[in-house]
Amino acid sequence: SSLELHINNVSSTPYVEWQVVEYIEAVVQHGDLSLAEGASSVTVPVVAVNPGRAWLITSYQANFVDIPSIGERLIRGRVTSSTSLVFDRAVATGSTDVSWSLVEFTDGTEVRHASQHFNAGEAQRDVAITAVEPARALAVGGYETTGGSSPYVSDDLPGVAFFTSQLVDGTTL
Repeated sequence: SSLELHINNVSSTPYVEWQVVEYIEAVVQHGDLSLAEGASSVTVPVVAVNPGRAWLITSYQANFVDIPSIGERLIRGRVTSSTSLVFDRAVATGSTDVSWSLVEFTDGTEVRHASQHFNAGEAQRDVAITAVEPARALAVGGYETTGGSSPYVSDDLPGVAFFTSQLVDGTTL
């Protein structure tokens, strides 16, 4: 009956958009972890799930060093097996607190997930996927939905780390 929100370095009047979804035909595991300064990844054990029916949702808060970089503030979370999650980042100069929820759908809902590499200067990548019905599917990815990773070490340019996801048709993301 309550929701806890956190923010670092409040120097203005911030706003946060949030939603809470209760899905009757699902089982949800939750957890919190810290990636310490210098740590680039952590593996988390979970109660066994069907990866094809599991959706990992993350949020995190970076406690950056004197010169914050985009790369240290991007955490990638992945379902790597039926019993483990991996959270990693390309730059490990500061500590980061991660909260996660692993949703396993029990009603036949399917989840497709993968990672996609972008080359330097590449702004769009079309990815073939197993067919879905666009009117019943949604695409999420990138920053703070399933995460992402970047080796970018400069600051003040957040645009280099944000992605949009769109279903072009039933077989192309």
